[in-house]
Amino acid sequence: MDYRIARVVMGSLRDRDRTGFELWHWVGPVHGEHEELSEATLYPILYGLEARRLIGGTWRETEQTRRLYRLASRGVDTMARRNWPATTRRTEIDPILTATEPAKADDTDGTPQAITAFLDRLEQGLRLSEVDTVRVRDEIRHHLDDSGAALIEGGMRPAAATAEALARLGPPEVLAEAINSAKLTRRRLFTGLRSASIAALFGGTLGLAAAGLTLAFTPIIARYLTFLASFVGIHLYAPENGVWWSQQLTLTACVAAFMAARRSLPYVAQHTGRAESLVRPIWALAGGLLLGALALLLPANLDVLVVVGLLGIPACFVAGTWLSQGHEDDLVSKRGILGATILLAVLLLAPGFRVWAYDPSAGPAAAPPPAPTQVQIAWESGSAGGDSWVITVPNLDAGTWHDARLEFWPAVRDGLTIAPDRTALQPAFTAVPGATFDLGFSSALGHDWWVDLTAAGPDGSRQTLATSLHYGASGSGRQTILGLIFGNR
Repeated sequence: MDYRIARVVMGSLRDRDRTGFELWHWVGPVHGEHEELSEATLYPILYGLEARRLIGGTWRETEQTRRLYRLASRGVDTMARRNWPATTRRTEIDPILTATEPAKADDTDGTPQAITAFLDRLEQGLRLSEVDTVRVRDEIRHHLDDSGAALIEGGMRPAAATAEALARLGPPEVLAEAINSAKLTRRRLFTGLRSASIAALFGGTLGLAAAGLTLAFTPIIARYLTFLASFVGIHLYAPENGVWWSQQLTLTACVAAFMAARRSLPYVAQHTGRAESLVRPIWALAGGLLLGALALLLPANLDVLVVVGLLGIPACFVAGTWLSQGHEDDLVSKRGILGATILLAVLLLAPGFRVWAYDPSAGPAAAPPPAPTQVQIAWESGSAGGDSWVITVPNLDAGTWHDARLEFWPAVRDGLTIAPDRTALQPAFTAVPGATFDLGFSSALGHDWWVDLTAAGPDGSRQTLATSLHYGASGSGRQTILGLIFGNR
């Protein structure tokens, strides 16, 4: 922008705040010295100065709602440093009240519908956010109202005044492109991205908090569900090992990514000034690529569900941008909280369970089903973060049962079902309750273990009292998806 134009416009705001039309009414007599300054270029110039934070605009709501411009502190400093004086009118001739040239009948007419049509075409050419588009449309409409009223006061007929006011602003498509260039600055883009990143962090934190709260109660819920399911003959197993926790954490991250995108996209549009339809694919691509890279490099106890969960993080961010938070919407609603809680509970719990049914014909050595007792097998970690376990039977009635024995049979997976290996003719090893077991070798082989507790009853016959399961983790431990891909080559 020519500094002479900036001096004229800013000098007009030196003594008081003015609307756009009042600014033009004031600087009109001297605009002949600056061909760049006309009614068609007035608002792009004002928006450009506003983007540079030299002037500011606020809406005044009295009898007529108008947008007032004022010098910003940075503009005051600039004028003082450059020694720019206030702009004064140097002639009594008022070009506002004089038609520059006759309006062409095929371009504009003097009907109110012509103003609406002009504003519609202007709006179609704007690439601004919804809020900025409404503000620009309102401000141009107010300018046309004031310009037409001034021309009527100068002696024009209403229809001719309306046509002249429209003609002075030029083609709406040209005006729209000039406004886009003035408002969509690089500075505003960077400011908007910074604000959107903060909003994304806030939304993601809320998502992590909500999902983390559910995650904290997941083990308790899982234990109660396994207990209740046993009454109807459904056997569930919540492994609560590294893979299981990785599954829960990745799903929690998916919720956080969705809420981060839902919260941040409106900030991108609002603070960059760009329409959501324009910034949505860019923001989704940028966030998706960043989170996708993190998903590939994030160390976790990998299995199929964990890999799907990690790759789902960027996918949830992309989904959140397409289901972004509206200007009048809350980040979460009561209905949304209820639905998300149910969905999250299902997603958090279902992957951690392995469903299995005891089949005597396929069980270890065709053992009979467990006797109807309340005996439970308890697993306690024997080493911090390792595969060492202490297996106890705290509620075994030693007066009734003796010679208790734990038999470890290999198990096989079939989808979400884990069953004893039909090909096994004898247990891999046996031990007594209370012993310490190192199952690290089973992780290396990816083995699941079907554990039977058997004991001799009063009549000397051996019966199966309880059955449990040890879910084998990946032998590679914590690794990244990228490492898994290149490590398998």
